[in-house]
Amino acid sequence: MVKANCDGAWFEQTMRGGFGWVIWDFPGWMMQAGGQGDMLYGLALMAKMDAIRAILLVCHQGGFSQVVVESDSQVAIKMVKGEMAMDIEVDSILFDIQTAIREFQEVIFIFAPRSCNKSAHEVATFACRVGGSYYWDFVPPDWLFNTLAGDANVRVRL
Repeated sequence: MVKANCDGAWFEQTMRGGFGWVIWDFPGWMMQAGGQGDMLYGLALMAKMDAIRAILLVCHQGGFSQVVVESDSQVAIKMVKGEMAMDIEVDSILFDIQTAIREFQEVIFIFAPRSCNKSAHEVATFACRVGGSYYWDFVPPDWLFNTLAGDANVRVRL
């Protein structure tokens, strides 16, 4: 089972946003990270839901069958779990998420406060600021290293 953190970022003035995600193995090492910027969203919730959809697609492509998805959006997690009525603005994204869930043996959705989700937030912020699509496999960029170490609860001195 892998842990997958995801986060969406959205700037109200421009309605531009994006998302970021990080996949962790059982001991807490980053396996993959990535994100997408230059997206147009009507609501911040759309960016959060798009992040969940993206992490499920990446996990499926990676061949993972059991995934724990963490997001700092309680509303998004409750909608995905069916504990809250669907917002019409995210119905197509939610449909994609529900379709993707069927491809896994087990998917668990958990709310994680931003303090536990800093790496995914950092990637989302980077993707939104710089724009474009990003992917890192096992070796993170230098600017993300310390945040990953903090999220994994590892002390590293550079």
